[in-house]
Amino acid sequence: MKRLLSAVLILAIGIFIGSTTSRTVVAQSVPPLQIQAAGLHTSCTVTPTSTTYCFAADGLWQSINGGAFTQLGGGVAGVTSVTVNGGTAQTGAVALTIPTQATTTSTTVLK
Repeated sequence: MKRLLSAVLILAIGIFIGSTTSRTVVAQSVPPLQIQAAGLHTSCTVTPTSTTYCFAADGLWQSINGGAFTQLGGGVAGVTSVTVNGGTAQTGAVALTIPTQATTTSTTVLK
C-alpha cells in the first residue's frame, strides 16, 4: 500500500510540475516589411569587405565583399538591335540564316 501511495504521490507531483512549467506555443503573426526609397543607387556607399544591399528608386542593388553594385532582379536592360557583319541594325524579331560553315569566335548568352 505504501508503494501505491508513493507512486500516486510522485505522479501527482509530476503532473503539478508539468502543468505549471509547460508553456503553450502560439504562432506569431508579423506584418510585411516595406522599404521605400527615393534616391538612385549611385548614392549608396560601398563598404570594403562587407556585403551591402541598396534599396533605391532604380531597383535593388547588391555589393558583394566591397565590390561594385550590381542590380538584382529584372532590370531595364536588353538588346534593342542586332547588327551582323557590319550590316544595318535589325530590330524586333530578327531572323538570321547562319551557314553551316560558320565558325564561332565568341558566345553571347541572352536572358
